[in-house]
Amino acid sequence: MSSFTYENQGSETYLVCKIDPSEKVDSSILGMLTNNTIDGIVPTTYTQIDDTRILKYNITSKVSFTQISESNMTKKRVLSIFSEIIKAIKSAEEYMIDESCFLINKDYIFTDISDNKTELICLPVENAKIDKEDLSSFFKNILFNAKFSQDENNSYVTTMINYLNTADIFSIDDFYKLIQTINIQGPELKKVAKAPESSPTPSVQKVIAPPITNTPKPVVPEVKIPDKKNTPEKSNSDEKPMSLFYLLQHYNSENKRIYDEQKNAKKALKDNDKNTSKQKKKSKEKKNTSNPVVPNIAIPGQPVAPVSSSKSDNDSYEEKENALQPETTSNSAENVAAINNTPFDFGSIDNSINSDFDEGTVVIGEETAKQQSCAYLLRIKTNEQIYITKSSFKIGRNNELIDYDLKDNKYVGRLHCHFIIRDNQYYIVDDNSRNHTYLDNVMLTGSVEVEVKHGQRIKIADEDFEFRMY
Repeated sequence: MSSFTYENQGSETYLVCKIDPSEKVDSSILGMLTNNTIDGIVPTTYTQIDDTRILKYNITSKVSFTQISESNMTKKRVLSIFSEIIKAIKSAEEYMIDESCFLINKDYIFTDISDNKTELICLPVENAKIDKEDLSSFFKNILFNAKFSQDENNSYVTTMINYLNTADIFSIDDFYKLIQTINIQGPELKKVAKAPESSPTPSVQKVIAPPITNTPKPVVPEVKIPDKKNTPEKSNSDEKPMSLFYLLQHYNSENKRIYDEQKNAKKALKDNDKNTSKQKKKSKEKKNTSNPVVPNIAIPGQPVAPVSSSKSDNDSYEEKENALQPETTSNSAENVAAINNTPFDFGSIDNSINSDFDEGTVVIGEETAKQQSCAYLLRIKTNEQIYITKSSFKIGRNNELIDYDLKDNKYVGRLHCHFIIRDNQYYIVDDNSRNHTYLDNVMLTGSVEVEVKHGQRIKIADEDFEFRMY
């Protein structure tokens, strides 16, 4: 089985294929590859030393489709790459290169993101044992699993999926025609609700206000509103009734204010009810002066409360309510503890409870682990801190796929390198850049992960950075 590695030669990056001794090379296809420049196929060179046979593919400044599909793809990029793949296969037919020779795999399809030019790897080996897909399955998997821009109308994705699912036999020509039809329609942005176009909006002009004069104000006729009964206004707040237990357990200035408002409103309502009941009682006594005082009605299962001539039921209820308030009772917290049969001491509520503290409990060691899992690049030239915030953090210049743009450095590639976070470890990968990436002055091989640690120096093209963890 053929094996693939990556190799740097000067400013060039190569995908190197070592052909297994048991595999047979198709000499006619190999001759077509090495003696011609075929659109859509990665430039190929072949060398043989004794029994070692090696194919080298120049992938400088190109990134694999795997890298591209990890970012949100626009309609233009998707259609362009799909078209390039089909055109490459159609172009190869003119050189008698069969479709089965291409490695239809996201790892072996390379794109120059500056112009979306896409090239395929052609392996001139008969019955090569390499994982690859047929074109129809490849397109389906991309459309099902890739990330698409949310700023566009992605109905074109559904259109292509429907075609691939309903076609009895996949036809490159028919699928290419479908792509061209969708492409002619142009970019479709998401529809945004607009105001009805009844009339054009008049242009706004500056208007100079006239000087203010002492003109009499227009007389507004008075509207008589029927007087409400002398009832206190209810609190405008929609808060649920707050108990003393809740206040003691969640004490802060805002809760204290709400509790006091509810208490005062309740007291005012009770006073009003009390006055109303007294007036009704007096009016009844005047009419029925000979009738004795009727005792309280007994409730089944409860003892009958004795009638008090000095205080009403409302007065006794008010005393019970006031007995629970911390303002009137110095040992209110202790009384609550006695009710729960749990000894505790709140002390002075205003001094012992910090109303600004609302954070949850932090597990010992958890905060330290979170800090260690964060990292940033220190850009030496500007002293800027570039925080690595994603599991795949891309650095490059002037394109929508990257996470940090070094647009002021013309030596940096469009997609120059990226960082990978895996198992709380950090890795750096050079994305086949022309001016390379260096770790502690050692040039990185393209498309190869290398672990990076705190304090190590990174050079992207000609610019220095320092990797730091905190």
